[in-house]
Amino acid sequence: MRASATAARCLRLRILQRREALLRDFIIRASTEQPQFSDPRAYRLDRGITVGPVVVTRDFVGSPIIRARVTNLGDADASFLLSATLQSAAGTQSGASAVVFLHGRETRTVELLCPDDLSPRSLTWSTMPL
Repeated sequence: MRASATAARCLRLRILQRREALLRDFIIRASTEQPQFSDPRAYRLDRGITVGPVVVTRDFVGSPIIRARVTNLGDADASFLLSATLQSAAGTQSGASAVVFLHGRETRTVELLCPDDLSPRSLTWSTMPL
């Protein structure tokens, strides 16, 4: 009985993950986001973590969405809090964070959503080990 319950939870999780991916793909195809800026450079952060390239867009309600490639250059696993601070031309700031776990030499695209209506012009990164 326990194995079937675990299998059912795993199946439900896979279905939810697939729905999330389909919704994300639909939103991208619907062109509901407006490009703000991109940065093709990779920035080295703490503990062998690099971030970049980065693309920042705004969704249909004005919230910035940050998409960044994050790489663990080390051989050991790394878990950390990745934080981004956006600043507008007027000096208004907003931030977003996500917990990231990367195996050694792994690269992943991370998406961060800022809850504020902001037209970003610059971006700074920070990490905190977990």
